[in-house]
Amino acid sequence: MQLEDFMIYPDWVGRMALLPRYNWKGRRSSGKKRTLAKDILLGLGALQLVYHNFGFLVYGIYIDGSSKDPLLYLSEWSTVVSMLAFTIVGTLNLWMLLYNKPQIEEIFQDFEELYKYAAQKKYRTQQYYEAYTRYLRNLVVFYGIAIVYYNLLPFILMLWEHFLTESRHLSYTVQSNTWYPWSVTGSIIGFSAAYVQQATSCQIFMVTIVLAQFLVNFFGTQLEIHFDGLARQLETIDARGPRAKDQLRSLVVYQCRLFKVADRVNSMFDLTFFVGLSASALSLGFLAIQMTTLDFGSAVKNFIGLLIMLIYSFSMCRNGTRLTLAFQDFMRYTDFACRYALMPRFEWKGRESPRQRQTLFQKVIFIMACINLLYYNISLCVYCYLLDRNSMDTLSYVAEISDTGSMLGFTVLGTLNMFVLLKCRPPIEEMLSGLQELFEQRGKCNHQTLYYMEKSSLLMKKFTVFYMVSNCYYNVVPTLVMVYETLSESQELSYRIQTSCWYPWEVVGSMRGFCASYISQIFSSAQNIGFIAIMKFLVNVCTTQLELHFDGLVNQLENLNARDFRSKDKLKSLIFYHHKLLQLAENINRIFNFTFFSEKVMPAAFYNNWYEGDLAYRKMLLILMMRSTKPYMWRTYKLAPVSVTTYMATLKFSYQMFTCVRSLK
Repeated sequence: MQLEDFMIYPDWVGRMALLPRYNWKGRRSSGKKRTLAKDILLGLGALQLVYHNFGFLVYGIYIDGSSKDPLLYLSEWSTVVSMLAFTIVGTLNLWMLLYNKPQIEEIFQDFEELYKYAAQKKYRTQQYYEAYTRYLRNLVVFYGIAIVYYNLLPFILMLWEHFLTESRHLSYTVQSNTWYPWSVTGSIIGFSAAYVQQATSCQIFMVTIVLAQFLVNFFGTQLEIHFDGLARQLETIDARGPRAKDQLRSLVVYQCRLFKVADRVNSMFDLTFFVGLSASALSLGFLAIQMTTLDFGSAVKNFIGLLIMLIYSFSMCRNGTRLTLAFQDFMRYTDFACRYALMPRFEWKGRESPRQRQTLFQKVIFIMACINLLYYNISLCVYCYLLDRNSMDTLSYVAEISDTGSMLGFTVLGTLNMFVLLKCRPPIEEMLSGLQELFEQRGKCNHQTLYYMEKSSLLMKKFTVFYMVSNCYYNVVPTLVMVYETLSESQELSYRIQTSCWYPWEVVGSMRGFCASYISQIFSSAQNIGFIAIMKFLVNVCTTQLELHFDGLVNQLENLNARDFRSKDKLKSLIFYHHKLLQLAENINRIFNFTFFSEKVMPAAFYNNWYEGDLAYRKMLLILMMRSTKPYMWRTYKLAPVSVTTYMATLKFSYQMFTCVRSLK
């Protein structure tokens, strides 16, 4: 991976602002030649952004406080000050990006030269790259939505005034209150000129602050990569080796260059940091005033501005902070799924947050919800049995059976997960206690731990959003159908619930029966999805933890030096560590009985100077290598391995069944 690969988002944002691309010696790709038209457009955009600072000040001077309510006067001044803070930050960032362009390119050149000293493994650089690009991608999406929203507001307001109000009086409100030397209210030409001017200014302002954030994140990520590489090279130095002095001397020079580059980056962004944080604090205070004094529409608009300043401040400061991770941070989405399923969260020895105990009411609700979920397995079977094939055509009958059968499979899966989670709760908590102990021994504050944390959380977050949206859709459909039928000409209600089931009461034609069935299915679907999510998230947490520990074991094996007098003790502890990991993996597989590793352990044990160790050392290393010859994988009831291959085989079998049933037609 090259330095240029990290520039994909900064380059794209720079093009959006019409800013010249950053180039340096050693950059592989050559950018497009700068045209005169782009320079003219950039100059005009910069002038419009600078004018905005002047326009806000003049508008604030002309505000007449005597003819207005004090709260309204305060809110208008709050708008002016908060927007002025926005434009000041944007103007300063634009000046910094243009004025310091040669110095920024020199820093890029220094990083390009330092890249060869990092001695980072490919996958570690990839870890940094993935976290860096994921964060920048999220910022691009957020700021893109904010720009569109900010510039659409005047059109939405004008359409509402024209079509949905009786007076049809247009207020000609532009994006923000600014003074112009021409008339805006009552003039479509003046309004259009002001709108285009503010849209251009907004584009330049937003893109420049985004680019400044991207550069700060870029430099911060590069410094993390290099300091991490420096630390790893220091760990591998053998003080008794003939080249130890030369290696250490080169690392001292490397560290000195890193400090110099870091100081240059800090001095370059020093003024931007100060003004940006000061303006953010000022803007946050006045935006909070606006949100408490204005109407709902203005409050929403100001909330977006508040969010922009919060994210800007956080993005500029995040690289200077190291977060301390705990094992329970990996359990955040699992705890959420437990609450969703009305189930008490998992507790274990060493959990930092205080133990949560269920009240009697919560226990009763949970038991009733479990009984309700169990009932649906019986209800769906009875419904299939009571279907009259003679009164239905073949296709309708097969479709009804298929629909009921698929829902039965869904409820059976949730019910089985419920039984496993309730029955195996003590061993699960014991297993989590073991993972907690290993996590504390390994160390909490580590870039590798952060990478696995982000990777695991991102996957569980996506699953959580998907499950929540699916469940909401599933439960909202009957209500939407009833609303549609009520508004139709016939006004005949079908009383269609989420899933066709058998109930010992009347559903069709009875509003009480329909409501009872509807509420019952809401609880069953939520709990069903909750139990499935808990199981998946627990597996994800266990897999992530074992990956983290096996990776740490590999790193320590690679750094073993057989000539070191402490190598035997280190190797003994690593053998015990490996044995404990295998035992923990077996327990996890036994609990869930159904994903995994050890392929990296044997090469890591072999590719060090084991031949320089004594006989006892080599015997211990051989034991470790023999244990790691068989890669460890999750297995379903100790038979079929759970992998993408198994998943594809299941999909193929499902498709074969589908084509077989379809051919019966």
